[in-house]
Amino acid sequence: MMNYYRAMDKADLKIDFASTNIPDRILLEELGKNGSKYFYLGNRKKKLFRYLSRLNYLLKNNRYDVVHVNGNSSTMMLEMAAAKKHNVSVRIAQTHTTCSSYPLLNRLLRRGLKRTYSKAVAVSQKAGKCLYGQDDFLVLSNAIDVDKYRFDETTRMTLRQQLGIREKFVIGHVGKIYEPKNHMFLLKIFSELRKIRDDACLILVGGGPMEAEIKEECRRLGIEDDVIFAGMRLDVENFLQAMDVFVFPSLWEGMPLALLEAQASGLRCIVSSEVAEEAKCLESFVFKNLSDGAASWAEEINRPLSTNLTRRAALQCLTDKGFNIHFEAVKLRKLYLE
Repeated sequence: MMNYYRAMDKADLKIDFASTNIPDRILLEELGKNGSKYFYLGNRKKKLFRYLSRLNYLLKNNRYDVVHVNGNSSTMMLEMAAAKKHNVSVRIAQTHTTCSSYPLLNRLLRRGLKRTYSKAVAVSQKAGKCLYGQDDFLVLSNAIDVDKYRFDETTRMTLRQQLGIREKFVIGHVGKIYEPKNHMFLLKIFSELRKIRDDACLILVGGGPMEAEIKEECRRLGIEDDVIFAGMRLDVENFLQAMDVFVFPSLWEGMPLALLEAQASGLRCIVSSEVAEEAKCLESFVFKNLSDGAASWAEEINRPLSTNLTRRAALQCLTDKGFNIHFEAVKLRKLYLE
C-alpha cells in the first residue's frame, strides 16, 4: 500500500493507515509529512475483541468516505462489516493470495463478506477467483516503482565485495520467513545445488517466526557457511542486483511483490507453480512444480540462461504488463473517487 501511496496524486485526498504492525519512525515521519495518520489496532488473532473495539472507535470518530481492506480470506468481513455499520459508502475488499490458512472458516464467511463490501479487488485473476468465485472483481496489480530496481553493475559488484561473494554463483530469495514461503524446501534445493557446483551461495532477505528453525536446518544440512541471512532490509533493490538467480518455492501465493522486483532487476526466476500466472513477465521466468523435488529444482537453477533479454531491458516488460506503479496508482485513485 505504501508503494501506491507514494505514487498517487494525493492533492485532494487524506489517507490514513491502520494495521496490526508497529511501523518504524521513518515510516511514521513520511506519513506525517503527507498529512496522514497511523493507527495501531493490536493483535487481530490473539486479541480480536480489542482489535475490533479499536477499529470501531477509529471508524466512528473519523467519518471516512472510503475503507480499503487488504487481506487473504473471507475474514475481511469483520472489517467490512464495521465499515458498513459506520456508514462508509465505499468499502473495498482486496485479496492478496490464492489460499487461506483457514479454508473451512474462509468458506463459511464468504457469503457474509459478499454482503459487506461495495467493491471486490484482487491482485490477480487466480487470487480473485479463489475468494470471490464467479462474482465480479477488479484486478489491481501489486505494482512497483520499476525504476528503483534498474540493474546497476557498480551496485552489484560493490555489494558482492562487501559480502565476500564476488566470484560466487548467488541464489536469492526475498520474503517473510514463515510457512507459506517454504524455506525448508528452499534449503533442500540449495543443498542439492551445492552437490552440482561448489561456488554456490544463498542469500535470504527477510525475517520471521521460523528464522531460528531455518538456521538450525542450515546447520543440520551442513550449509550454514554458504547461507547469508540478510534480515529485514530497506535496501532490497541492492541485494537483488547481487543475485544471479531468484528462487521462490512458495506453498501458496497471490501476486508477490518480490517476484516483480526481482524481474525488474532482470533476474532469472525459478518459481512455484502455486504462484499466479500473471506474475510472469520475462521469458527467463520458469514455473516449476513443488512435486518435482529439490534435485530437479537445483538442475533448473543451474541450467544456462536461454534468452537474450538483458537485465536493462526488463523494465519495459514490466511496464507493458501493467506492473508500473505510476500507471496503476491512477486506477486506484479513480476507484477511491467513484
